[in-house]
Amino acid sequence: MIKAILGLFFSFFATVVFAQTNADDILGKWKAEDGKARFEVYKTGENYNIKINWLAEPNNEKGILKLDKNNPDKNLRNHPIVGLMIANNLKYSVGDKEWKGAIYSPEKGIMANCIINLISKNDLQLKVSKYLISETKKWNRYE
Repeated sequence: MIKAILGLFFSFFATVVFAQTNADDILGKWKAEDGKARFEVYKTGENYNIKINWLAEPNNEKGILKLDKNNPDKNLRNHPIVGLMIANNLKYSVGDKEWKGAIYSPEKGIMANCIINLISKNDLQLKVSKYLISETKKWNRYE
């Protein structure tokens, strides 16, 4: 009887321990649910960063590479959107099992708060909020 109880306990304990999210589980290549953009999440020191590494439509209607034209800093408006870092210094919260920080939207030219949760190994949920407006996006892992 004791062996059975210990066996169940260790099985449960192993499941709980291995099911926990590791901070580095977010690293890798992700694509927006609509397929229009791809991102890379990488780490520098203890911080997590996100950059845009592909767009389905990298050029504007004139065939010219899309630039960060909505950036509030006029000096940054000539930067291509592909390769643009949209989040840096995201921090992993062990207790909440989520990454928190700020993310930049080149479409809107604004920084907003974000919280990222891994739904599964290959799916994440990105909640972006600015003032009273919030939006949730889903990304899927690729490669």
